[in-house]
Amino acid sequence: MRGFVIFSFGLRAAEQEPGPCNERLGHEALRLIKHVGDEAVIVAQWEVARGLKALGVGSDLVVEPSGGGYLDSRGVWEEAKQLFAARGVTEVVPVAHPFLHLNAVKKMIRRDGFRVIDHKIGKIGYDPDPRNTQPWTRSAPALLKYAIRIKFGGSHGRC
Repeated sequence: MRGFVIFSFGLRAAEQEPGPCNERLGHEALRLIKHVGDEAVIVAQWEVARGLKALGVGSDLVVEPSGGGYLDSRGVWEEAKQLFAARGVTEVVPVAHPFLHLNAVKKMIRRDGFRVIDHKIGKIGYDPDPRNTQPWTRSAPALLKYAIRIKFGGSHGRC
């Protein structure tokens, strides 16, 4: 069985989600679901789940932050992984920003023993608007700087 896990990119206030990148991720997810998703289990981070719902796509699981904390990709994957294991999913289609983020989540998924089904993700872009509370998602240089900091022991969710 196949599953989709859709990660957000950027974060605005709840009433402003989905932001532009999360809308584009939702459209990419819809395209892939139509292409390969017959009877797939769909897990989406809450920002993207809102966009999917507006497109008429429901999620089997919407992953939200607990206790007002920061929800990183690992947290999304941990919840998805549990549902996938319970439903017999062995193949996973990750949908994430194609610059750095997609490769990072693919590694995480493979490390946990799932087969990654690769598909091209179209242009998602960045959200330079100051209402985006995640500065590392405002530009490619900002994301690269953040990724380097994380690689060398920095904490997620802070610049």
